[in-house]
Amino acid sequence: MATNPTKPLTIFLWNANDILQHLNELQIVLNEKKIEIALISETHLVKSSTLKIHGYEIIRADHPDGTAHDGAALIISNQIEHSPLPPLRSCNIQSTSTTLKINSVPISIASYTIDFFITNLPNRFTANATNLNDPASDHTPVLLHIGAQPQMKPNRPTITPGFTNWNKFRDILSKKTILNIKLKSPSNIDSAINKLTNDIQVVAKDSSTIRPSNNPSSNLTPELRKLLADKRRARSIWQRTRYPDDKSRYNMLSNKLKSLLKIHKNDSYKNYLQNLSLKNGSLWRKTKSILRLKEITPPLQRPNNTLEVTDSEKADALANELSTVFIPHTMSPPPTFSNGH
Repeated sequence: MATNPTKPLTIFLWNANDILQHLNELQIVLNEKKIEIALISETHLVKSSTLKIHGYEIIRADHPDGTAHDGAALIISNQIEHSPLPPLRSCNIQSTSTTLKINSVPISIASYTIDFFITNLPNRFTANATNLNDPASDHTPVLLHIGAQPQMKPNRPTITPGFTNWNKFRDILSKKTILNIKLKSPSNIDSAINKLTNDIQVVAKDSSTIRPSNNPSSNLTPELRKLLADKRRARSIWQRTRYPDDKSRYNMLSNKLKSLLKIHKNDSYKNYLQNLSLKNGSLWRKTKSILRLKEITPPLQRPNNTLEVTDSEKADALANELSTVFIPHTMSPPPTFSNGH
């Protein structure tokens, strides 16, 4: 997801009561509300469960007995710089957490099996909580806005944004490249290098197309948008009246929306797979992304039981440890003896 560095940090809290059953609606809410961090309780995931959301990293704490109940997950934008902490997995409670910086202030954020907000922020940070009508579950989602911005990951440098037509790149660059030039002085060489570098950058940009957005709410059909609005309205009415008829209408619309979103997602993914090609490398990139499993690097524990969390802290800790292990021997050289002694 694209994160706006000027908007407040948005944190979403929700008791999912089985996150996989409501995943399509959750993806829509994450993108519509521009949510950077989501704290999910009652995920009901097991070790074999697959949970992926485009644009986000997911840190899980499933129930240790391996059955589909309880559990917690922390979903965080993949553009935010953060360092995951070891999860807590006990029979009574599960928790997952990470550390990050907002306005250069280090903080920890955790998601527990139970759904509630507890904050301990500096007074200069404003916070505002509101209720939402989506996604559907037995618990009302809560949105927390904090008047601060998280530290972002540096952008990966690239000269080829999106998909690149390498045949077009080769043809254009071949036409622009002039080989019959003078290279008899340092200035001639510098000028040729600068021209070649500029040509490569311009041609790479002209030969590339921006990747289309994977925002699931951007390609909803008019029927789905109307049904989504009707379901939100029905939930709001039921929360005010608590009438059984209003509850029945809300459940009917919610189940219908869930069913149609599943069909829409399957059709969209089928169309996406059919358009993958060997010629532009899209089939290989998709295969690579499916097979790649990102491992979360745990923090290192100091002798006083505190943690080394960031990459620089871990590097310093390893350097200190290695400096105490790999040291010159203090053994004195054996004595030398002359002839006759």
